[in-house]
Amino acid sequence: MNVTRYKKLYGAKGDMKARLPLRLKNKKCAINIDCPPDECFKYAVLSSLHYHEVQDHRYRASSYREFAEQYDWSTIKFPVSTSQIRLFEKANPHVSVTALKWLEKDKPDCIHNTPYNKLKTKTAVILLVDSHWLGVNRYKIGALFTRPGKHNHAFCPHCMNNFYNEARLNAHITKCAGELSRIEMPTQNSCYQFKDFDKILPVPYCMYIDIEAILEKQETKTPPRTRKLQKHNPVAIGTLIIPSNDLKAPPIESTDKYKSFIGVDCIREFRNYLIETCKDIYNWTKINSHMLANRG
Repeated sequence: MNVTRYKKLYGAKGDMKARLPLRLKNKKCAINIDCPPDECFKYAVLSSLHYHEVQDHRYRASSYREFAEQYDWSTIKFPVSTSQIRLFEKANPHVSVTALKWLEKDKPDCIHNTPYNKLKTKTAVILLVDSHWLGVNRYKIGALFTRPGKHNHAFCPHCMNNFYNEARLNAHITKCAGELSRIEMPTQNSCYQFKDFDKILPVPYCMYIDIEAILEKQETKTPPRTRKLQKHNPVAIGTLIIPSNDLKAPPIESTDKYKSFIGVDCIREFRNYLIETCKDIYNWTKINSHMLANRG
């Protein structure tokens, strides 16, 4: 067991530019502002949102002060920790913030993102480097996640997935929920089939299990707002082990034999049976591993 003390992530340095790691510096996507003390979060957000509106002196705090009046900073306390970012977003409903942290392994990690909302018309991407918030050029987000020299960057600022071209990114961003994966339901009358059979792992045995239970009425007292009506009590378990069709070695003894456990102790009896069966399959695999490796 590992034990550690929780420590909030703050951006607390100001009145100086952050010393960027060489790999991050070479990516040329971080906006390193020489800002007032403890206000690096403020200028990181402003520089990310308005970098392309500033023509001269893009790395000076004075170039972004005119934009500060467009936002409400009253709900946060400087220096700003990651836990305060949601307060800023709540006070500014049209702004979302995606916060990244530059790791010692010379790569970024997402520490805060906001699900897509039609009301949020602006997205600021900021990066925490050595306790200093930096703005990120939104048009160069992909450089943070890829090696130098790689092209076709079209990263979503919410989920940080690469869509390789602007058309695919624009089609995605209106549906993005800020998650690394998104569930998409099939359309009506469509049929989806699994095709990547070459990627599946060989499985010598498959166990089918079915459990039956009776409903027992609950008479116990429960806390307010919680009402227990019934309890599921297992009374029977049935199981069957089926070997693979292309199994080339003699199967274990319990193969193709239906086994049932009935009564109040069915769970305990099935557990013991399962442990012994797993041992048999493990020993079988050690002896016949060469046959599994040559399948397919």
